[in-house]
Amino acid sequence: MMQEEYKQFITVACETGKLSPQAAVFCQERMELGETPDVVAVREKFMTEEQVAHIHSLIPQDQKEKKILKQMGGLEMEEQVAYIHSLIPQEKQESPRSICITEPQIQKSKEEEEEEKILAYIKEKNLLSEESLAFCQKERKRLAAMGYAVQLSALFCGTGNLTPSQIKEMYLAISEGNTAVALIEESVPFCENALPLLRKEKKKQSKPKEGQEKIMEQLKDMVESKAQKKKGKTGKKKAVKKTPSERDIETEIDQDLEDWEQYAKENQTLSEEKEASMAMNVNFNALVSSLQVLMQTLQQNPSGINPDVFSEALPQTNKGQQSSEDESGEKEDTSIFTKGKAILPADKVIKAIQKGSKLEGCYIKDLSLTGIKLEFPLRLLGCAIENLDLSDSEFLHEVDFEESCFLGKACFKNAVFHKEAQFKKAIFVDGADFTKSDFKGDTRFNTTSFKRFVSFNRSQFAQKAIFSRSSFAKGVKFNEVEFGGAASFNDLYCDHRYYMDNCKFLEETTFSNSHFSDIADFSQSTFQKVVKFKGTNFGKWVTFQYVKFEDECHFNGANVVGDISFGWAKFHGLINLSTLCAERNVNFKNAQIQEDARFRFLDAYFGRLFISTAQVENHLESHIEQDFKTARQEYGILKNNYREINEYEQEDWAYLWEKRMERLSIKPQGLRSSLWRFFDWLALDLACGYGTKPLHIFLTSLVVLLSFGIFYYAFGSQFVLLQEGVSTSSIPLMDAIQVSFRTFTNSSIGGWEARGTSWINYIMMLESFLGFFVMTVLVVTFSRKVIR
Repeated sequence: MMQEEYKQFITVACETGKLSPQAAVFCQERMELGETPDVVAVREKFMTEEQVAHIHSLIPQDQKEKKILKQMGGLEMEEQVAYIHSLIPQEKQESPRSICITEPQIQKSKEEEEEEKILAYIKEKNLLSEESLAFCQKERKRLAAMGYAVQLSALFCGTGNLTPSQIKEMYLAISEGNTAVALIEESVPFCENALPLLRKEKKKQSKPKEGQEKIMEQLKDMVESKAQKKKGKTGKKKAVKKTPSERDIETEIDQDLEDWEQYAKENQTLSEEKEASMAMNVNFNALVSSLQVLMQTLQQNPSGINPDVFSEALPQTNKGQQSSEDESGEKEDTSIFTKGKAILPADKVIKAIQKGSKLEGCYIKDLSLTGIKLEFPLRLLGCAIENLDLSDSEFLHEVDFEESCFLGKACFKNAVFHKEAQFKKAIFVDGADFTKSDFKGDTRFNTTSFKRFVSFNRSQFAQKAIFSRSSFAKGVKFNEVEFGGAASFNDLYCDHRYYMDNCKFLEETTFSNSHFSDIADFSQSTFQKVVKFKGTNFGKWVTFQYVKFEDECHFNGANVVGDISFGWAKFHGLINLSTLCAERNVNFKNAQIQEDARFRFLDAYFGRLFISTAQVENHLESHIEQDFKTARQEYGILKNNYREINEYEQEDWAYLWEKRMERLSIKPQGLRSSLWRFFDWLALDLACGYGTKPLHIFLTSLVVLLSFGIFYYAFGSQFVLLQEGVSTSSIPLMDAIQVSFRTFTNSSIGGWEARGTSWINYIMMLESFLGFFVMTVLVVTFSRKVIR
């Protein structure tokens, strides 16, 4: 009998247009699981409470009274009980009618007729403008969706469109003075959007009915009788230990009894989240049937009870719901996108498209427009489309799929878009195919979500291409794509492999703050203008092999977890690697650094940087611009990197330039600093390359020897030949060089000696000191080379 009444409710709701066919099928499925369709309709927001009350008013009175009585005997949840109370007709309430402004109560009967009279009265008296009236109706729908009960009169007063006295006159006019009208409160507190403070209707606490109490009493008696039988079998000596299965069952039953008593005593309003979760997971009718099955099992087999009986029978409803969710998870996910959308047949959709009409919030199962030439704008906003095929089509005007959801695979293969193509906030559940598509106008895929693989291979974007904040869950391919205008991939998220090889970018391109969780491949692409990867995160390796950077490329602030390769790439402009964090290898092997290319390494971190000194020399931007402090830091980064990869010759080169930049960064501020810079250059840089060039030390020693030898030859009269005991007026050149060598090396070779009181002795002391210094540097330099 109940099933017939439920079916009658669904039938009447469908006939009156309150329930869509898809929602009706869902209600029937829930009805088979033991739930009532009216409760399901309110819970899933297919219908409002006033609409359900109106449907019940259309059901014959005798069947309606029987339905209310049976539901009152079988319901437990607060929401269901409150809803059953709402079905009682207003004619049976003798209290005078009142208009509440602060907490308006929904009139459960004749509400629609009353609203029609109110609207007619307002239009007749011209109390409100059409814009104000539309705004109030829109706010009422929004508040109703949030669970608030509100009258139109309260909204009129709360928004300041009507005064309380005008509302009172309005109700007296539409009731013709037959109904008592009282204003409860004229001072109205305001909240969001200047609306009156609205409170949710308090739900009445349900109480256990007679049928439920009987079941609980029978379960309790069975437990007690079973315990007494066990005690009798033991001869009242010792208490027999119960089996684990029996203990578990009795414990669970006792716990259920305690929970039931505690629930019956509670008188607090549950929060909205708890009400929603209980409405989704608990069904008291199914619980009662499960308990009845358990009672029969206990009566038939009181001794050998299967421990899984209770656990399988009691939560059967929840487990069934959970399994259905697991088995058809994808289907239920897509139902979220179709919920509340009106089903529109394909033929009507095509007719609307041919007229250039805009469709919004529709559910379209199949739409195929292959090989057509559409001369009208195609605008499907916020629609859910099951299967879409627009391959080989040509669109002469705008195409707008903003906030639409493509449930099946969307095919745009070989499509031509002459004007702007808008896919903002669209969702592609089962992937998309844009292979060989031609976008002649601006293209917008910003905030678009692709949950499956998508292909843009061999497509063309003549104007702007915007993919900012778009996400690719299963990867994407942009192979051999040409971007004629500016391309924006900022804040892009790709959770799978990202392929963009053999692409051509004619204008500025940005990938700033994007995230690539898997491999990113940009090989063989060409960037004719500036390309930016600022703050981009690469979760695995990324390759730019054979890429042509014809202008600046910025990787500052990027984070690369894997390797990054620039092998065989060609650079023409600035290569900005400042603040780059590369945890592994950065490879510039065989990369072509053109004359106008410049590097920037400030504050960069490399696991290992493979770049030759020939590629960096004369290409460091700070050195070229004579920013010596920055250049010193960048040469230091290169020095540490070359040491890490055991390239000691290149380390010496970077160290030499680091010391030179350090010397040049000191600005001369007087004679002393100028002399120090000159000595630094002459003795440390020129003479030995700051200890990195041993050959320079030999050359320096030779120059010192010859210089002092010539000097001694010029003043030969200051020397005597001790072996012969006679002095000569001059010393031969070769003997002068021999004296210089002996002095430089501090050796004791016999021969010419300086006169005892001659000033030449001081010159020989200077040469001896220089020789000691040069020999020390020579030993240190060679030792460093050998040890390293």
